[in-house]
Amino acid sequence: EMEYTKMEMKIEQAKLWREDVEDIVSLTEKKMDNYLLTNTFFALGTVLLWTEGRLETGTPHWMLWIYVITLASAFVFMLTSVFFALHASISAQAFMVRVLTQFARLPIPSSEDIDRARTYGQAFEGQRFGHMFRVPFFGSRRV
Repeated sequence: EMEYTKMEMKIEQAKLWREDVEDIVSLTEKKMDNYLLTNTFFALGTVLLWTEGRLETGTPHWMLWIYVITLASAFVFMLTSVFFALHASISAQAFMVRVLTQFARLPIPSSEDIDRARTYGQAFEGQRFGHMFRVPFFGSRRV
């Protein structure tokens, strides 16, 4: 019975490790989803400014070029941040799968563990006659 308890504790510990990994990855995914949504809206805002945001007539050409370059660099920055947010979310998911399948696996008992947990017919035959016919899990545990 002690072997079963030890194995149950190992399984519970492995489950807790797996849950911790899933929690950490889900935090990363949620944060990247927020970045993705926010930066997509910002990228759309730069596109709207580029198409709809006209400068007044008579604006110097150098100011027009600064405006266009600023909007283009903001759009590229937002597009890059969207790419990195997607990449981070996918990488975190792949990392979680790798950790859960390779490192935080549920423990499988070895053949020695199974040998220690099993009983033999000789142990049953060596008991007293009255103890052989007892109701399991009730009464005294003396052999």
